[in-house]
Order: sequence, then C-alpha cells, then structure tokens
Amino acid sequence: VITANPGSGGGVGSYSTVDLLTRNVSRDIRRGGVHSDSLARVFGGRIYVVNRLNADNIQIIDPQQGFTTPTNAQVSVGNGSNPQDIAFVSTTRAYVSRLTSPSLLILNPTTLQTLGTLDLRARIKTNDRDGSPEPAYMLVNNGLLYVVLQHLDTQNFFTPLARGEIVVVDPATDRVVQTIDLPGSNPISQLHFSPTLKRILISCVGNFGVNDGGIFALDPATNTLDPAIGISEAAMGGDVTDFEIISSTKGFAIISDATFANALVTFNPSTGQRLGTILGPVNIFMPHLAVNSRNELYLAVRDLRTPTPGLRLFDTVNDRDLTGGQALNVGQLPPIWTVFLD
Repeated sequence: VITANPGSGGGVGSYSTVDLLTRNVSRDIRRGGVHSDSLARVFGGRIYVVNRLNADNIQIIDPQQGFTTPTNAQVSVGNGSNPQDIAFVSTTRAYVSRLTSPSLLILNPTTLQTLGTLDLRARIKTNDRDGSPEPAYMLVNNGLLYVVLQHLDTQNFFTPLARGEIVVVDPATDRVVQTIDLPGSNPISQLHFSPTLKRILISCVGNFGVNDGGIFALDPATNTLDPAIGISEAAMGGDVTDFEIISSTKGFAIISDATFANALVTFNPSTGQRLGTILGPVNIFMPHLAVNSRNELYLAVRDLRTPTPGLRLFDTVNDRDLTGGQALNVGQLPPIWTVFLD
C-alpha cells in the first residue's frame, strides 16, 4: 500500500504491507521511500513504483529483500517527464508512458536498461501547445500494448483539447497498428480487461462536475468500440474516477458528484445501471480501489482529519464491510494506491 500526503513542499510518501490472511499491517516500512505522487505495479514478484512529477523515475521494491529497493534498482525516465504508468511485455521489455513526452520509453524491467523510445508525435493535436498527446495508463492484452492518450492542455489547468484516444502498439515491431477514438474526453481511469465481458473498459470524465462522460468498452478481438456496453455518468450519478469489473453483471466504482463528494457504488456493466451505494457520499477523496483474488475490495480513503487514516475493505460478493465500519490503519499517511502479491 502506497501512502502519501502531498502537502506543502512536495509532501512525503511511504508504504506499508498488509497480510491478506490476518490483515496484520507492517506500517511505514520506509517513510520518504517513495514519491508523494506515485503508483505501483507488480511484475515477476517485484513491485515497480512509478514516481511521478518532480521525481520522474521507476523504482523497484523487492519483497525478498524486506520490501526495500535494491542497489541500482531505480532509474530516471527524464527530468520533468512526469511518468504515468509502466506496462510489461516480458522480462526483457516494458514501456513507460510519460505525460509531458510525445514518446514511450522502452526499458528492460529486469536490468532497468533503456532500450529506446516509441514515437507518438503523430498523435499530437494541432491545437495542443505543450507538444505531447499526454500518454497515460497502459495495458498489455493478447500480445498488444494499449496506450491511453488524454489530449489535455497542460498549460491551461489540464483542460481537454479533444476526445481521448487509445493507440494499439505491436511490441514486436514497436509500431502503432491502430488508433481508437473514444466517445468522451479526459480518459482518467486505468484500462481494465474483463474476462467475462471479453472487453477492455475505460472511464472518460470529460469536464468534472458535469455529466458528459462515462465508462466505454472496446472489443480487443477487433479493436473497435462496443456500443452495446456503455455506462453513463448520468446513470452512475457523477464522474467515474476509478472502477473494477467483478463480473458481467457487477462492478464497483468511485463516483465524484457535482459537489465533488466521493462515493463507492456498485453497477451492472452489461445494462449500465447503478445498483447501490456502499459508502458515502462523503467530502473525502477516494483515490483508488483494487480487488484481489480473495474477492476483497480495498478502498483507499484519503481522510486527513484522523491520525489513523487507512483502507476500507469490502466483500465483492455480498458487499459486506470487512472492517466493521472502521478503516484498516496502514500508517501515519493516508493510502493512495494498493497492489497485491497473491
């Protein structure tokens, strides 16, 4: 669990671990050990931390070495490049998206050696003054790399300039083989592949506080949008900032309403209907949710009003609160991202 308080002066980041069986927590393993704006991925039994703007690096945390960063296990991806994600093709090839760069960085994830770049300049919009199509979250599915392009004006409060896109890359040739236009602007969520729906899903929020977006689906067999699956912001009750698909008939989502209050809700991805509210709405930011193989949902709640901020846990089958209405204390800083080694 990455924990952080952005705060003044750049803030501070830390991380903790939770035993999935006992829920015992090892808190604040290394305060300051990660950037205050970061996310994590798991590959090959190791955690890869994407330390974003003003840190601009990829960092490995090794569970076999006491959840510490080994020597030479951190690499810069370019000053001011603001990395957003890392996606793994193999033990020798991974891609890093960088918000301010019109190219993907190609790394060897084992050695962190730079292998080259993949040019995305052709996708820059003519009215984009910052020189980048804003590559963000990525997903490797069936041997292809899917890259979200946000198309934001980073010089004007990250205002959407155009509808979002997904470029499909063949890692064997490092060529963009297809570009998919999204129905909405400002694609903000991760890309999720649902084995039950056989679709890749993403949320576009458009303008915050306005019902102008939703969750959209593409068919990876044809790399085309599937109009049969669509979950509107109007039906969900606000901007969908993060979500997980549990089955063809159930998903969980974090919703930000017109007052920017956050709620955890359930929905049916096949019908587009909101099913119920699990938590909230509350005037507290919920930055991330994640589901593990034990049918447990870990919800990060960034509550700065309490000295023991933490995670809320729910059963994804029956929506039961697994922590009795209390937050699982994961350290002195509020949680912002969760990954599972299970």
